[in-house]
Amino acid sequence: MGNKKAVVLVMLLLISIFTGSCSDSGERAGVVPGVNVSVPDNGYDELESLYDEKKSVDENISTFLNEMTLEEKVGQMLQVERRSISSKDIQKFFIGSVLAAGGSVPEKNTMVEWRKLTDEYKSAAAHTRLGIPLLFAIDAVHGNNNLENTVIYPHNIGLGAGSDSELAGKIAGATALELNAAGIDWNFSPCVAVSNDIRWGRSYESFSENPDLVSIMSIPYITNMQKNGVVACAKHYVADGAVSYGTGDSGYLMDQGNVNI
Repeated sequence: MGNKKAVVLVMLLLISIFTGSCSDSGERAGVVPGVNVSVPDNGYDELESLYDEKKSVDENISTFLNEMTLEEKVGQMLQVERRSISSKDIQKFFIGSVLAAGGSVPEKNTMVEWRKLTDEYKSAAAHTRLGIPLLFAIDAVHGNNNLENTVIYPHNIGLGAGSDSELAGKIAGATALELNAAGIDWNFSPCVAVSNDIRWGRSYESFSENPDLVSIMSIPYITNMQKNGVVACAKHYVADGAVSYGTGDSGYLMDQGNVNI
């Protein structure tokens, strides 16, 4: 099953699990040379018998949902930070997604080591009962900024000041190519916050105080990211950047607080 088909299937499968009834019953772009990961085979080889390329995505999702146990459905809804999980946990709990949060990097922060890391988790998922592909996610918000010696692009506040939506799209496409090479499927970007108060310490994450400009910059970013095989995520929708001063939480005056809309 190709990368894009796998990502579409898993994303729609996760969404469908919310409404699906409870039952009791590869190949990727950007291969990095020198990566060879071996995960013990648990004897599961049912993916080929379930997945049918001749059927629609919806039909395949229905097939998988009807076959999945409650435990498998719950596992697919979980996203776990990679430092808190092992490949054995992926197989034991049928985990659907792994996140490498900011600063969560391999001991040797190189492209080859990143690919080894993502391949280990994905190989584990491939050897579960149904072999549902695992999604690996990251916050690549101004380039693939977790990777050493990568290209770092301006934060959104700088791009918004230039009002060049085509440039934002090109940056997204270039970032997606690096993520593909590392085996990363899902990017928590772009940030679509509308910064309403310059005192907010995260104003640099926002394209603009004008929601129209935020939309103009975000659409080509999302489009090019996904054209290059990485799922984009508009965050932290909704009301990010509009917290009333003095209502913040966790020691902040105006972050994670109250918003009047």
